[in-house]
Amino acid sequence: MTSNMDRVIQQVTNKDNMDALVNVIDLLPSISNGLDMLEELWKSGIINSLLGIVYLLASAKDILNDEMVNSLGTTANSILGLSSLTGSSTIMDALGEITEGVSSGEFAKNRKVTGTWSLLKQLKDPEVQRGLTILINALKVMGKQ
Repeated sequence: MTSNMDRVIQQVTNKDNMDALVNVIDLLPSISNGLDMLEELWKSGIINSLLGIVYLLASAKDILNDEMVNSLGTTANSILGLSSLTGSSTIMDALGEITEGVSSGEFAKNRKVTGTWSLLKQLKDPEVQRGLTILINALKVMGKQ
């Protein structure tokens, strides 16, 4: 115990360490605020969502080649630009819901498609039809580039 205390005193009295310690003490209010914000992000589940997005992106990088990534980036940029031009948050809300659904695993629950016939049945859903129309048109744009 005494040797540890002697070591701590020796480290603290080192000039470089003393200067660093003074800087840390000066920054304590900012560090405290940052930790409070981090705790709020943790409690609200945002950190888990961000981790899910990171895992999703890490998985996607193994699947996508450079050309596909560039096309996706261009398409996403166009969508975001269009969204900002229209002033509508609809696209951003939809992208947020998709991100949340994928990262939380919610999209994989309650499978409605278990085979060819159930897939064909889902194609009758108007929301699925609208989504497929958007997806097909986005794929056409990516295919042209």
